[in-house]
Amino acid sequence: MNNELMTKLEQAGLKSTKNELKSKIEQAEREIILQALVQKAKQISFSLESVEAQSVVTALSAFTTIPDAPSAERALEHYSRLNDEQQLEYRQQIYAQFIRQSSMFKKLMQKS
Repeated sequence: MNNELMTKLEQAGLKSTKNELKSKIEQAEREIILQALVQKAKQISFSLESVEAQSVVTALSAFTTIPDAPSAERALEHYSRLNDEQQLEYRQQIYAQFIRQSSMFKKLMQKS
């Protein structure tokens, strides 16, 4: 349904409306994933008090689409069982992925 609606908006010359709607849909999906991850954290008694824990949850939600929500929950569960050193490595991997996928990073790489 989303693709059909987006196509009709574009055909009608409403590209800005299409982009706004697409952005709102993506934001809503990220919020749903984030809520699911927070719920999972509560289920497994994983504290979200630290900045590190919050950043992992945020990064996982940013990279996950609705159908892949269970895999993000499993990743959070896996992270919660790691020792401090392993958690640091995991965060570094996630941050590296986040940087590579960010649009700003892509723009900088294209310019250089």
